[in-house]
Amino acid sequence: MVRADRLDGLTAAGWQALLSHGVRTVIDLRNHDERAPGAAPRPPAITTLHVPLDASEDREFWDVWASGPQFGTPLYYRPHLDRFPERSVAALQAIARAGPGAVAFHCVGGRDRSGQVAMLILALAGAPPPRSPPTTR
Repeated sequence: MVRADRLDGLTAAGWQALLSHGVRTVIDLRNHDERAPGAAPRPPAITTLHVPLDASEDREFWDVWASGPQFGTPLYYRPHLDRFPERSVAALQAIARAGPGAVAFHCVGGRDRSGQVAMLILALAGAPPPRSPPTTR
């Protein structure tokens, strides 16, 4: 699996590098309004699935989480998982059901939505949570 930021800017050489890395499926976690035409056509050997993780139309949720210092940080992961579990399940199912080859999943910056999906994948794989750094006094 490959976690990434937006892939719209990839050139033909960039897409070839993904293919050489073994990527055959791309999961795009962005909302419809965040998607843009690519700089170069995607190779036919790469399947792209659009699985928006955010329910941006839910203003009650996003009015709280879309601004301020908590935006785009792991602080919203738990509230997001509680409010929209089906969104995360859809992303994980898309990854699990992907054909042979590596899977790249991405959002815009490669940190919040793709970070949440990466965290869930690691948890499902049984990876231990990261240890907190020791505190100094």
